[in-house]
Amino acid sequence: MKRMTMKFMALALLMVASSAAVYAQGVAFNATSLNKGMRQEGITESAGEITLTAINNGTVLIGSSIDVVYSVAVTNNSTASTANISRSNNVFCAGAGLAPQCIDANIVATLTGSNTIRISFLNSVTFIANEQITISRVRVNASAAVGVGVVTATMSGTSANPATNPITFTDSQRPVGVLNPTIAVRYNSSTTPVTFLQTCIFPNDTVANAANRFRVRIDEVFPAALTTLAQEVNSSTFLAPINGTIVRVTLAGVPAGVTVTAPAAQTGTLPDDVTATLLTLTLAGTSAAVVDQTTAGAPISFDYLTTASDTSQVERVLLTFFFKATTTSSTNPIALPSLGGSVNVQATVSVQPVTTTDSTIVRFVPNGIGPTTVATVSDCNTRILMTWVATVADVETGIAIANTSSDDAAFGSGSSSGATSQNGTCTMTGYPSAGGTPVSFTTATINAGSTLPFLLSTTTGFSNFTGYVLTVCNFQVAHAFTFITNGRGVVTGPTLAQGYIANVIPGGTRPAGGATESLGN
Repeated sequence: MKRMTMKFMALALLMVASSAAVYAQGVAFNATSLNKGMRQEGITESAGEITLTAINNGTVLIGSSIDVVYSVAVTNNSTASTANISRSNNVFCAGAGLAPQCIDANIVATLTGSNTIRISFLNSVTFIANEQITISRVRVNASAAVGVGVVTATMSGTSANPATNPITFTDSQRPVGVLNPTIAVRYNSSTTPVTFLQTCIFPNDTVANAANRFRVRIDEVFPAALTTLAQEVNSSTFLAPINGTIVRVTLAGVPAGVTVTAPAAQTGTLPDDVTATLLTLTLAGTSAAVVDQTTAGAPISFDYLTTASDTSQVERVLLTFFFKATTTSSTNPIALPSLGGSVNVQATVSVQPVTTTDSTIVRFVPNGIGPTTVATVSDCNTRILMTWVATVADVETGIAIANTSSDDAAFGSGSSSGATSQNGTCTMTGYPSAGGTPVSFTTATINAGSTLPFLLSTTTGFSNFTGYVLTVCNFQVAHAFTFITNGRGVVTGPTLAQGYIANVIPGGTRPAGGATESLGN
């Protein structure tokens, strides 16, 4: 009986020794990762999680560590502006034997330098094959990887006794993010790329389908490009993101006296587009839906929050903006002050917020798409061609320019066929018949309903001149008569005289291609 007891004891000791021999070795890990889509403009992009699965039974000794080195900076920032990395926040364990050991007393996670998460073992930890350590909820500066296109994480182990308990990895470098542009933008439509408006007949309403609108189509480039606050929170709960993605539409060049009306939220497709999955953006509470421009050209911005997003598919939103005159008058259209030419209204679309404040999650580097001209506002010009003028020797040219914009008597008060009264000057540019430098002259103001007659020889630059003259009047429906005669300063008087009505060039545009100009009176 005594011998049998001794045999059992010997067997038990052998089994313990055998077990101790197994766990006295190090641990080899199989590294896997989730390669997430990342916004290439993002500074605080959520990286894909990394899972380290033990291939064998073994022990990571006290004083050992595992480093996870990201290819860009880790940006888990707290309100104290320090990287918020910890075991409880970022390191999770799975396995019946490992989970009880995965506590702060045994394992500590810290940020070392700018991009290394170090998992330090304060006590020895035993692993059974297939038990796992997962590193997740890590945000990184994806914008630093532009040009590379991916964000990676590289694993390495430092053992307290590498001879007996090494830490190794079957795949030490894993992708955790692939970079994509966040959004693609298109303005207006392919058939009407720019909205054209004139100061003297500026719209004073926001009627649907009116000509005083411009549209912005915003497409996600990948399914999770635009996310809600709730979706950002799910990516990193402990970081308490303060916003989801914001889309900002900024207008530059809007003239004073113009009101821009933005949609609170709108979905739809352009006429020449196929139906798309619709994304919901809602005008942020800090952005006014109606903005009156008081300082010419000052930027006007509208912020749209992502309030509903399906991260499994690419989505689209269409926003329609309106221009109208800033006035309480019910008259439509209405006249704005002259611009002295024309201005281009340009739009830029970006994802926001763009900030360096470490506590802001999410945030982006500057990333505007644009500026792109969405509207042109011009004075109500008339372009007139005088095909021949002369002020040489005894030849003189007389010109009369009529401002017929006050034409209620002809068309009726308020008639849509009439013009809006507008005073303005005319700039005459003469092109010498022998070539050379053109000369220019600007008339005095010609009031609506009046005519300005003058002799060309008395204007600056046109003495001793022959050639043609292009005249631009900054009011509508200008007309001119030109009369040429000789005999200036000659006792016998003129022997030759000829007059003609100057040609009006409608729209003042030069036709593309080989088409001829369209001239009219």
